[in-house]
Amino acid sequence: NAYLFLPANLLRDVAAVLDGTRACPGVTLSLVTNSLATTDLNIVNLLATWQLKALADHLREKGSAPNAARLRYFEYQPVAGAQLSLHSKVMVFDREIFIGSSNADVRSLMMDSNNGIFISNAPLFVDAYHRRLQALLSSPARVADHTDLLGRDKATLSIEMNQLVDQLLARYAKDRLNDQQRLDLKQQVQDTTAKVYDLSRRIMRGDIQAADQFNELFKAI
Repeated sequence: NAYLFLPANLLRDVAAVLDGTRACPGVTLSLVTNSLATTDLNIVNLLATWQLKALADHLREKGSAPNAARLRYFEYQPVAGAQLSLHSKVMVFDREIFIGSSNADVRSLMMDSNNGIFISNAPLFVDAYHRRLQALLSSPARVADHTDLLGRDKATLSIEMNQLVDQLLARYAKDRLNDQQRLDLKQQVQDTTAKVYDLSRRIMRGDIQAADQFNELFKAI
């Protein structure tokens, strides 16, 4: 998917599959999305980073379960001399496949109108796409496995986010903001990402109020 900022219900279901609450022995969930270097909408990736951090912390807290699915998380990488951005929206389930215009994010699934095709009982078609996907995942020049980076500590992640915001300000704001406005904006970003993290943790614990608040706050992103 081009963007991976999961709405509350999808986040809750993904967590249940990965922590063993919903038994999925032998299953691997592979997520492929844009990196910050290839996305055309940095703010979504910025928020998604903290949601994925919440997911990693949730799984660490719950511990390993023999019936849980395994998570792999990949990010699309830039290619020298080309402006490439992952823009597919595809989900593969065994012998079934969904192809559409809907991203796996709050806005697409909670606000926008999108189209999609769900193809069932199509093993040859799904197998062909699966081989193509596996070839992509096996190419380190195109995708990077960042599964182990999802659970990095908050301090490290905050430093990375501040550096990213500085880069975005340098690219888009230039001389339009004074020093105080820049500081205020960076603080707003920190406050917003803190909300993403806190609400995501509560959603995965089954907090319905947090789920409603999360979708309401972030569907316009």
